[in-house]
Amino acid sequence: GRGGGGDGGGGAVGGGLGVVDANDIDYPNYEDDQALITSFLREHTILTSSSNADGGTGGDDDDSSDVLLEPSADPQTSKPLRRIPCYPPHFQRIKNRHYYNQSHDNHTFVVEIPLSELTSWDSIRGLDVAQRILSNTLRYHDLICTVIDSILQSMEVTSLDDNGDENAGDGGVENESRRRRDANDVWMEQRIAAAQQERQASTDATGGEEGGLDNDEAVVRRQQQNANEATEDFPPLLMRRYELRILPMGRRGMLPPFAQQHFATKTISTEEEDVGVQKSIAEGTVSSAAGPLGVSLRHIRSRSMGRLVTIRGMVVRTSDVKPACVVATYTCDACGCEIYQVVQNRREFMPQRNCPSDVCRGQNRVGGETLYLQTRGSKFVKFQELRLQELPSQVPMGHIPSE
Repeated sequence: GRGGGGDGGGGAVGGGLGVVDANDIDYPNYEDDQALITSFLREHTILTSSSNADGGTGGDDDDSSDVLLEPSADPQTSKPLRRIPCYPPHFQRIKNRHYYNQSHDNHTFVVEIPLSELTSWDSIRGLDVAQRILSNTLRYHDLICTVIDSILQSMEVTSLDDNGDENAGDGGVENESRRRRDANDVWMEQRIAAAQQERQASTDATGGEEGGLDNDEAVVRRQQQNANEATEDFPPLLMRRYELRILPMGRRGMLPPFAQQHFATKTISTEEEDVGVQKSIAEGTVSSAAGPLGVSLRHIRSRSMGRLVTIRGMVVRTSDVKPACVVATYTCDACGCEIYQVVQNRREFMPQRNCPSDVCRGQNRVGGETLYLQTRGSKFVKFQELRLQELPSQVPMGHIPSE
């Protein structure tokens, strides 16, 4: 930068701009935020009517221990309202593979996190975390997925009765046998069994000691690897059967468990949507009662990088729906190891050719391409590109629409 009176690098210091010390930056405490999000997912409740409260909870018994009857706050309805747990029944369905639409081919659950629900659960701490999620969405997306994985890990598979409702069974083996399993479950079970056998064999070779110089060096090498490089560890993304969606402030959830959520009717005047809040809307901090107000494409700048923003426009071109690889699985013809690569770029990635296992590294196989991609063991998601254009009302006079 250029400072007052100085030139070159010396002018930046003399001009009063200064250098920001990394220790002076107030970084968020991710451990506290993770604990708060865990409490939110376990304790949050939603308001539903009694006739629709069985969507995801199983049964209409008003005497259930997880249901709280409340007086109706909506004068337009005479149905009694009750408050039910929001996410635990939905997570139990994910654990049991109990899909809402059994005839649909897409066996993937969707977990919606409306930030307005987080603020209504805790108006002080929840609002602070919601603002940090808006400003650093990608980082908190991974953090919320880690919380959901830990919750699913602590849950047990429950049996299903004749109506398809979850019941707590007596035996875990019987419940596991009644769990809806598909080809991916069988594949993952074989992977975990092979990894356990390999770990047991390495432990027996070292005399039953977990440590050792070779093992420590292997751990250090795995920690120094890039996130986009191949590794022998199971990626958490490969084990997930859900898709996480973070909804901005003011946007309600549309899928279970929010499909049957009750909202009190409220009259909204058009005067509440003022044009003077466009600057705050561009930062993703202001929304109307009907939903988040979108911002024009020309207001998307470098400050929006990593943030959760809502834009308005019209779609002028769409691409075909294509499979995008998110986790690439390889097998090594030399050592027989299974290697995983988390793909960061959805559009293209460079396949791995050299095996990073300790066996191939010890034999110094340099230049030998021994890895081969296994499409059946990899994970793909649907990928589509949209081309957006500004609305005619958003284009200033004398300008062309931005795309």
